[in-house]
Amino acid sequence: CCCCCCCVCFVKMLLGKLILLAALVAACTSSGSAVNPGFRAILTNSGLDYARQVGIPILQKAIESLSIPDINGDADTPVGHISYSLSDIKATTVNLGTSSIAATTGGISLVVSGAAVGLNANWHYREDHWPHVSDHGSADISASSLSADLTVAIGVSSTNEPTVNTATCDVNVGSLSIKFHGGASWLYNLFSKYIEDEIKKALNNEMCSIITNEINTEGNKELATLPQVVKLDSCALINFEIISAPSMTSAFVETSHKGEFFQVQHNTTEAPYTPPVIPAPTSAPRMFYVYVSAYTLETAGWVYKQCGELDFVITASEVPSSFPIQLNTAALSKFAPGLEKKYPNMTMQVDFNATADPIDVEITPAGVNLTLNFQLAAFVVLPNKTLAEAFTLNTTIYASASVTVTTDKFIHANLTFLNVELATFSTNVGPVDTSGLNSVISFFCQAFLLPGLNKAIAKGFPIPSIDGMTFVNPDISFGNGYVTVDTDINYVPSAQRQQMAQYRLVIN
Repeated sequence: CCCCCCCVCFVKMLLGKLILLAALVAACTSSGSAVNPGFRAILTNSGLDYARQVGIPILQKAIESLSIPDINGDADTPVGHISYSLSDIKATTVNLGTSSIAATTGGISLVVSGAAVGLNANWHYREDHWPHVSDHGSADISASSLSADLTVAIGVSSTNEPTVNTATCDVNVGSLSIKFHGGASWLYNLFSKYIEDEIKKALNNEMCSIITNEINTEGNKELATLPQVVKLDSCALINFEIISAPSMTSAFVETSHKGEFFQVQHNTTEAPYTPPVIPAPTSAPRMFYVYVSAYTLETAGWVYKQCGELDFVITASEVPSSFPIQLNTAALSKFAPGLEKKYPNMTMQVDFNATADPIDVEITPAGVNLTLNFQLAAFVVLPNKTLAEAFTLNTTIYASASVTVTTDKFIHANLTFLNVELATFSTNVGPVDTSGLNSVISFFCQAFLLPGLNKAIAKGFPIPSIDGMTFVNPDISFGNGYVTVDTDINYVPSAQRQQMAQYRLVIN
């Protein structure tokens, strides 16, 4: 029946897209993995329910404006074999009823009840054989007491892409009515009860297979397009790919991600570190949680070292004239007596070069501390402007980090100098008094090195999410080996964001 085809098409869009929306929300927060994650995300039931609250009005508007394609077909009827068409199919009313969404051990559970839809369409049929009787008119179709109970399992593919699969499905159309208009509608309406019963039976039999196909096929196509890598700058990118199937509990969905920095130019070369264990939360009252391990931060240091971003040069002209020790052989000969003898009255420069293992990050409940490993090379600037190496020191810098999170979904850190340890690596000017040099190098660290590092990390660490989402009252806490961000979320649809931008443009 042509009306049955119309209802199947519409209800497929209604319920199929609703459950697909739920599955996409859960999969995009995007455990039990043999490899520990560097980055972990948790979307709780309160976060899922917020997504439902925001998504239902968006979905309802999308359904109301859907362009439903014309339906053409043929069928055997009491008047003979006919060809029929339904055109100008429009949704006149959409009521999504009540709904709930929650994480379960089997997947994401979505329950919809009391939904109703109304459709209007033009119909036309023509008998295929003589005398080729034809008729046309319009029809109002309404379905009410629609209910659906679905569970969607979320997994991961062999290429580390999130996947969805319909685990359970139960759909029921409570009641359906059809009102024909035009042509011999008075006759068709006499038999509409029989037509309605057939359509309802067909819908109840077919809807789960239709929704399953919508989720398993179209849903996975959409998930396959989700970006797994975020490029930060010309040097570094972050790999956020899912490394294991999401962990499902009755309270939240947990996803485990690689969370590793790579070089843009060498994006398969891994840093020589191992992620720590990030324990599962004992409670999760807020909507969204993010766990960033020390491993992720250490891979960042390693990558930026490979790009040369952690190497700094301090020249004599950059040292303030008020500082008691200047960068010249006369001043530094106090700590290396052979310097002035070999290179009398010459200027110098100092190079800080990060070592192969540049940053050790220690995170405890008390906060974040870093050990920065450099080699400090002191050079004499010769009259012909070439450099002569005077001595090189192994330099270990200790710093603390204050960590904050902003509503625009970035984690920021600022380093504060604590202490420095020096040891002679090599010398071309005889003995070097490293204990005496400590105050000088401490000044260079505080005045040049750490400000340079803070400038380099000022862009922050991006937390992956969807466009239009911001954090509400985010908070930072620390565990053994990881930083935790807990937050509620706010989402503004793209159309509303455009309207707000236009409004700001007008008032400005």
